[in-house]
Amino acid sequence: MIITRYFYREILNSIAALLLVLILIYLSHRFIMFLNEAGKGNLPVEYIAQLLALKVLWALILLIPLTTFLAVLLTLGRLYNDSEMAAMFACGVGIPWILRRVVVLALLLAIPVSAISLFVAPWSRQQEGHIRYEIRQLSDIAGLAAGRFQSFDDGRGVFYIESYNKQHQAMHNVFVSLDRGNKNILLTSEKAYPLLEEESQAHYIVMFNGYRYDLLPGTAQARLTHFDQHAVLINPPPVEQNYDFRAAATHVLLSTDHPKAMAELQSRLSAPLTLLLLAILAVLMSHTAPRQGRYAKIFSAILIYFIYNNLQEVSRKWVEQETLPTWIGIWWVHAAMLLVISVLWLRHRKRIH
Repeated sequence: MIITRYFYREILNSIAALLLVLILIYLSHRFIMFLNEAGKGNLPVEYIAQLLALKVLWALILLIPLTTFLAVLLTLGRLYNDSEMAAMFACGVGIPWILRRVVVLALLLAIPVSAISLFVAPWSRQQEGHIRYEIRQLSDIAGLAAGRFQSFDDGRGVFYIESYNKQHQAMHNVFVSLDRGNKNILLTSEKAYPLLEEESQAHYIVMFNGYRYDLLPGTAQARLTHFDQHAVLINPPPVEQNYDFRAAATHVLLSTDHPKAMAELQSRLSAPLTLLLLAILAVLMSHTAPRQGRYAKIFSAILIYFIYNNLQEVSRKWVEQETLPTWIGIWWVHAAMLLVISVLWLRHRKRIH
């Protein structure tokens, strides 16, 4: 049907244009944040592109429902403003016809949104965690610099490297001072290498062919020991962080009843439902008088979207904190949106009759 093709073409063109603009805005914002990190030395520049790509994959969960909502609203607003909608009504095309077409389109868009929400976004979050960990590893190695004293262990230790070959990670003429309270320990060696213990993630400097001096403060007593190999702990194992359920695979969330897992699972399942409800709402909000213009409802639409999205995020936090039962969870927000849609539909039916 010509009207159907025309209708879908207009909405899809609007979705593509809006999505491109919002992605560019999001990328610009994130790029500035990453540049700020890079300027502070916390993020190597070569990782920025990878992190931006991963962030966009996660952001699509929010951007696709928003662009669909705005695209339907703008398209129908233009049709009303140009009196095309009046001509369609005269041909027997009414709001129920438009609703059916929009619901079909929303269901088709919900398929990629569901895939991104359930599988792609958690993967991207996991990959970002791996990259961040790799950056921390590199920063630890990069922190080893020759020709200056560097402290560790909250100032209780100091080491000095005369020369450091970063390519081979080989240190030469190394000096280490350790304050152990009841005694001071001095270590010297001709050669040393950094070592990362895989299991505990603790960082060491392993010294070879050197001497250890144990000094007792306030006395002339000292003990000299020659060693072939000696490991000095530079960075202790990282404190174990809370498990990141946002990076967990969906099947892992399904196999646990932890409140944070339930909140994350509901959030992922909410993405396609949000898209569908917003698309329906856009149809019912789109009616505009000729003098109002096609952009008359944009401010209200953006406000509704942010309220809807923020209520979902607040409900998610309540489920995580066990303030809200998991069976209520985020679903009450969608129920409230469905109630708003029902009221608008009844008003529309009343206006027709």
